[in-house]
Amino acid sequence: MLHRYIGDNTINPESKTLILGTIHPVYTDKFSVDFFYGNEATLWKIFNNAFPDELKNPTCKSCIKQFLECRGISISDVITVCERVPENSPLDRDIVHYEVNSALKKTIRESNIFTIICTSGYGRNNAFRIFYCDILHQIMTKEIIEEIKKTREIILDKAIFGRKIIIKIAFSPSNSALRGIARSKQYKEAKGLHSKTVSDFRVDYYRGLL
Repeated sequence: MLHRYIGDNTINPESKTLILGTIHPVYTDKFSVDFFYGNEATLWKIFNNAFPDELKNPTCKSCIKQFLECRGISISDVITVCERVPENSPLDRDIVHYEVNSALKKTIRESNIFTIICTSGYGRNNAFRIFYCDILHQIMTKEIIEEIKKTREIILDKAIFGRKIIIKIAFSPSNSALRGIARSKQYKEAKGLHSKTVSDFRVDYYRGLL
């Protein structure tokens, strides 16, 4: 499967923030919006709730692109080509024989990006793991994994891009991730203070990322 959107959506060198996912599911003909995260428009619904005056319609491609441009955000994925077993699975763990988006490192170095938000973390084939280990060729030791799990972020050494860049590992925008978020330390602490639902917590969380 070849990535449907990367080639037509280059990273704006003037962007300050880059959102990185893994790759879209195989079948895109029934997507809510013909764009990244278009299968159920999950990410765009979160941003619609977080910034309703800026993104009024989460299934309107031009509205989404305008929102990203106004916010100085670019979006891409870490995988350009892959297979899935089973073929119709949308899960990262079912991705096999993938090719990474090797252009990312050069593109980021030549941009103004100083924050990278990965929409999946350190599990098998997740966006952060592939970006950090396969594209940046960094070694993820157990100690680093534990520290990242606690803070959900890491500051890259200046030598990698010529400046310090922070990577933030976001809670997944997918609907299937809500159960896992409910078990997270961050949600439990927030619920104790504000009695928020998991969905409300995630909206606040993404609002805070930007």
